[in-house]
Amino acid sequence: MANFQVSLSKGPQGEILAYGNYVSGNEPVFVERLNIEELDAQGNAVGAFSYHLNRSIDPTQGSYQRVSKSPSGTNVKGARATAYYIEIRGVAQSAKLVL
Repeated sequence: MANFQVSLSKGPQGEILAYGNYVSGNEPVFVERLNIEELDAQGNAVGAFSYHLNRSIDPTQGSYQRVSKSPSGTNVKGARATAYYIEIRGVAQSAKLVL
């Protein structure tokens, strides 16, 4: 079972950087979507953005940048992210084709 997490950091130009963090496990994960919710100083949502990534991450510990986004306004003082992913547990293989 994969232990996959999403984290945020502030970039050098004030942009919101979203990372996918593969913590542990043996199965690759497929990240379908990442939602970023912008927050004001009181923690209220002031904007929401969805990014359709459709990317796989191999089972190697590490952090992989997925999204870089500038805040949508001067009232944005924070953010939170939600990643939608699945573990890839099975494969399908065809029979041998003779040419």
